[in-house]
Amino acid sequence: MSAGLELTAVSFGYAGLPVLKDFCLTVRPGEAVALLGPNGCGKTTLLRLAAGVRHADEGTVRIDGRPVRGYGRKELARIVATLPQELDVPPGWSVREVVGLGRTPHVSLLGSVTPTDRDSMDRALDLARCADLAEREYGTLSGGQKQRVALAMAVAQEPRLLLLDEPTSHLDLRYRTALLDAIRDLHHELGLTVLAAMHDPTLAALYFPRLLLMAEWRIVADGPAEDVLTASLLQEVYGVPVHVTSDPALGVPVVNVLPARLRHRAAGTR
Repeated sequence: MSAGLELTAVSFGYAGLPVLKDFCLTVRPGEAVALLGPNGCGKTTLLRLAAGVRHADEGTVRIDGRPVRGYGRKELARIVATLPQELDVPPGWSVREVVGLGRTPHVSLLGSVTPTDRDSMDRALDLARCADLAEREYGTLSGGQKQRVALAMAVAQEPRLLLLDEPTSHLDLRYRTALLDAIRDLHHELGLTVLAAMHDPTLAALYFPRLLLMAEWRIVADGPAEDVLTASLLQEVYGVPVHVTSDPALGVPVVNVLPARLRHRAAGTR
């Protein structure tokens, strides 16, 4: 099963400075949605509100039609999982032990791991494509391997809504695609609702059918890649000239930022 997310007239700020203002968004159950926008536009804050880590100053955040404030902490953790950019793991822990943290919302009061927990951990390791790392020490892994383990931990939680905060940060080309392929497969196989903050518009277009472009606490564009990733919209939001082409092999818009030496040339061809 998947969970829907709804933000209605949500406002939130830090130290009196608004980050989201009268913000509205609906993510339907089973959707995969990418959030795009410059740093500071509210992407991470939106994810924190959805996860119940922060609460709106005004408005309502609902999961499956129920206000997030109405969920108990453990109950919410059975529905929503977050994939952080980094995990803080004690030295010496194995990958299997790290993945086991995802079972915390399901562990009994006695704290014992059941056969069901072990089965869920094994399945999560398989789905996140890191079963071969199960007995490795987490601290010895590469950045891409650690992100796949973090994904396995989130899957072991058995959520219905998966939140991702710039999951490909600090990853090279190989590990970016490996991680996003795994996330896409999880979305299809488990029917998860996925909401991800992304930096790279082209990667977002390749992996997410619906894109949201944010700027100054609001949504500027919402829809498929070809409607959202236009040169005029991206230049307005990011404040830098871009070149958008249509790649017939990829089937999505390809976005490139123009270096300074090409900007005057591009302006002269208009």
